[in-house]
Amino acid sequence: YVFVSNHQGAYDIFLTYGFLNHNIKWVQKIGLRKLPFVGKASEIAGHVFVDNSSLASRMESIIKIKKAIGVGGVSIMMFPEGSRTRDGKLSPFRRGAYKLAVDMELPIVPITINGPYDVMKRNSITFNPGRLELTIHKPIPTASLTKDDMPRLMDQTKETIHSALWEKYK
Repeated sequence: YVFVSNHQGAYDIFLTYGFLNHNIKWVQKIGLRKLPFVGKASEIAGHVFVDNSSLASRMESIIKIKKAIGVGGVSIMMFPEGSRTRDGKLSPFRRGAYKLAVDMELPIVPITINGPYDVMKRNSITFNPGRLELTIHKPIPTASLTKDDMPRLMDQTKETIHSALWEKYK
């Protein structure tokens, strides 16, 4: 699968690991490799860092992602917004996850995450008590789709994720 989710905060990762119950590799921005512990732990776990600085580096990243998926039952987890939300609401989605899913004919599984934005806001180190929720939606098949179908697929996925957001995040 290619799992795609909104990205509210740092707790998205813990919530997903704790309750998705699936063998996943994360697709992460190259800048995260520099973070103490996070970068090394991600590297050891086989997560894929994406370098968007040039077309060649993006293509190299896609090859690495496809290799990671090719290992016995591994799926990919991506945040198509690219980074954590600044206001709790959805940001525009990027095409990478969808191109990968269509190219490899993998189903996309939308996931809605609620709560991490309030528990620890972006650029903060303050933890606030709060409720967290993970909604795993039905897979969307991509086997018969082409690149021309990607805008509709992106819209469908974003609408699905949006449909389960708490009212204050809509």
